[in-house]
Amino acid sequence: METGDARRGFFVGGIARVQLVRHGADEKLTRGRHRIVAVYTEMLLQVSREYPGIPDPRTMTMEEIRFFYDGLRHDLKRISARGGS
Repeated sequence: METGDARRGFFVGGIARVQLVRHGADEKLTRGRHRIVAVYTEMLLQVSREYPGIPDPRTMTMEEIRFFYDGLRHDLKRISARGGS
């Protein structure tokens, strides 16, 4: 788990405050409660599919997961858009 300022901007009390890409756009996860584990699992699964050469996913930090996910963000928007190609 991360500590200090890096942790503060992304989640509060176990609730993730990052944007996932859904339906071709960044989607703020505002409806309901989005637990860190569920959000980062979704991000890590996507990263693992797209980057076969990443470090062992079991050892990646949350910062590393965000870094790789943000690298995919543009492509994920294109792919996840309705009828995206």
